[in-house]
Amino acid sequence: MIINLRFIRMTDCIIFTKMLLKRLFNHVMLLLISGYFIHKLYLKQLKELKGHEEGMLAFALVWMVMLVVLLAFRIQCGFPYPESIKHFKSWETKTFYHRFGVRQFRWILLHSPFKYANGTIYLKQARGRIALERLLLKMEEAEWAHIINAVFVFIASIVMWQLTLWLILWNIVFNIYPIFLQRYHRLKINDILQ
Repeated sequence: MIINLRFIRMTDCIIFTKMLLKRLFNHVMLLLISGYFIHKLYLKQLKELKGHEEGMLAFALVWMVMLVVLLAFRIQCGFPYPESIKHFKSWETKTFYHRFGVRQFRWILLHSPFKYANGTIYLKQARGRIALERLLLKMEEAEWAHIINAVFVFIASIVMWQLTLWLILWNIVFNIYPIFLQRYHRLKINDILQ
């Protein structure tokens, strides 16, 4: 009985630590990126930006859009997920996503600090059909959030023409590939559920 209590306490500590790391990661990223973004806008409004400064400014803008959309989803603003986007097209197969390097992107994501960005889309201790269906709903929500992000960043790339190339690059990394990854995983889960 003592061993079981120790195991439970150890498990609770690990879960608490992971949750703390995820929250800490999101808050630190928010502070750093917001600070950088405000610094660049306030101190360098009229100055010409260098290439790497444009890249960092575009990165900050993309990350802030993601945080705003994430906040909207967290407070349940209720953006409906269109059925036309939700359902898979006939050309969408696992092979299609393999060709675009989705497995490599997944590996990079899981071996970087960005794995802490959204902990709700991982299969935890629970297994079975119900756990997979819940995971599927979370993945659909994450995919829809990235689609909204991608649209906002695309609009920003048109308006802020000086940052267009950087915004497109960061949009691919932070929105397009995560959309591909969620759709790829949803395909796999649908195969398992069927």
